[in-house]
Amino acid sequence: MKRIILILNILSVCYLINAQALEKTYGNKFFSLNYPDNWEIVQEDNRATSNVNISVQVMEKKVNNVDFLPNVNIIKSAQKRTETTSYLATMTLNQIKNMLPNMRIKGTNDITISGCKGTVAEYECTYNGYSLHFYQYIIKKADNNTFTITCTIDNNKLKSQKRIIDAIVASLKIK
Repeated sequence: MKRIILILNILSVCYLINAQALEKTYGNKFFSLNYPDNWEIVQEDNRATSNVNISVQVMEKKVNNVDFLPNVNIIKSAQKRTETTSYLATMTLNQIKNMLPNMRIKGTNDITISGCKGTVAEYECTYNGYSLHFYQYIIKKADNNTFTITCTIDNNKLKSQKRIIDAIVASLKIK
């Protein structure tokens, strides 16, 4: 029994050492999230298109003119969607495939974030010379308010950047 407790303590310490520290917090009346000190808010309540308003976009701070900057953006839908999140994910993937013909769909899965059920779509593409990997989470509250969380990372740094975006997404609290 003592061995098991010792092993669990060692694993906990290793996890904390490898965990990404999320020192900063962003919040509005719909949600809040935490993000690392070396990231920044680059958009807040900006209209992307006539129908899409980006609630927030957080991005790693620029360190050079070469590296792709991983980012997370959250869109709260203006309307309450009645379609399932899996349908919305499939519809979104089809729209993206039309815009980015070299997009490769990796798959979709059911997820739960901040107590809200949803679907995550994973896909890759090459854009502006970067090999990119996307995770797009579509979640709905019980009242059908819908949130789309899009995470974009450099495919060449998938493992390290995925840990960071996973931590950011896990910190999301839907109000």
